[in-house]
Amino acid sequence: MDDISNIVEDKFAAMVMNAPVSILEMDDHGHIIFLNRQARTLLTALEPSFGDKTNIHHLLDALAPEVMHDIRAFTGGEGLIMNDIRKFSFTSAGLPITRHFKVTVTRMQSACILALEDVTIVLEKEMALRQATVDKAIAQGKSEIAADVLHDIGNAVVGFGSYITRIRRAMEGGETNNLNNLAGFFSDRQQEMARAIGEARAAAAVAMLENLAQARKATQEEIQRSITEQLGIITHIQELLNIQRQYVVGGDTVEKRAVNLHSIIDDCLSMLYASLEKRSIKITAGIQAECPIVQGHRTKLMQVFMNILKNSMEAIAPDAAEKQISIRLEQKGPLLELRIRDTGQGFDEDTGSKLFDRGFTTKSSGTGLGLHNCQVILENHGATITLTSDGPGKGSCTTIAFKM
Repeated sequence: MDDISNIVEDKFAAMVMNAPVSILEMDDHGHIIFLNRQARTLLTALEPSFGDKTNIHHLLDALAPEVMHDIRAFTGGEGLIMNDIRKFSFTSAGLPITRHFKVTVTRMQSACILALEDVTIVLEKEMALRQATVDKAIAQGKSEIAADVLHDIGNAVVGFGSYITRIRRAMEGGETNNLNNLAGFFSDRQQEMARAIGEARAAAAVAMLENLAQARKATQEEIQRSITEQLGIITHIQELLNIQRQYVVGGDTVEKRAVNLHSIIDDCLSMLYASLEKRSIKITAGIQAECPIVQGHRTKLMQVFMNILKNSMEAIAPDAAEKQISIRLEQKGPLLELRIRDTGQGFDEDTGSKLFDRGFTTKSSGTGLGLHNCQVILENHGATITLTSDGPGKGSCTTIAFKM
């Protein structure tokens, strides 16, 4: 019977000695009575962090004082003191390290059994999984909101387009032709009118009708041109909405394609034409006849250029003496460089250093995301963006450089 008991004790001792968890026994003063192999390895790693490696109290006071506090505060004779996950911060090879251990402390007679299980990797995986779940939910929520917004914008654009089309049809009526016919009728009967109301009055009436017919024709032609431009802008917006819907549904998976920056700039200026004209801002453009092609996302680059141009427009005060935006696109060695210079308010050095910081804005209603997002998009295209100014009141210059 004693032999069997000895065999069982030896097996239990071997199991404890080779357990994958650090197990140690200490007396009331913290002196080590027993260590298994895993505990010896752990203490060797922690040795630089505490002086007396034979006293566990010193270790716990240095690395996990809340554990030592619970041990000292335990007033029962025997029983479980702690079974919780605690953080240990220490230094190894001169580097600060933080690990999480499941700490189990049990009081047995005049000694304490301390078990430490490193659960850092498990916790990190759980946290990563939770964060991934949260991120997925946030992304899904954003996608649903974006889809709803795009749907509403699309409906508004379609409605706007239908009203523009109705105006075009109304303008294509015969009113102008009728006015021309009336002017011709009075011209053919000018002599008869002269006998009735006098030659001067008859000539004035005919001239007035002819001028009115010509003015009406010129006005109609101008309205027709504006309608054509508006319908073209609507088409561009619908194309942008279609592309953005693809991003929302399937993410940003559209491959980069060959794009012509000259064409993108032209489209942006077409969409901003009405605002530029309303603000009386003059646009001057110098673009090489044969503009090199770059690889990129047309919609995202249009988003960047639109943002930069709008910033330049808004920087120019309504009562400014000079209202001008100049655009230069040219190849300089291995770079294709776009410069957008304005005669706006400019900025000082301190402001310039923060312009691309996320959340920073100089506008009362700004979000501080525009320039930051532009920088991110351009970096994804292997391009750089800088924004400079000679100071307040001296305008600014945005430089975007693409690698060829």
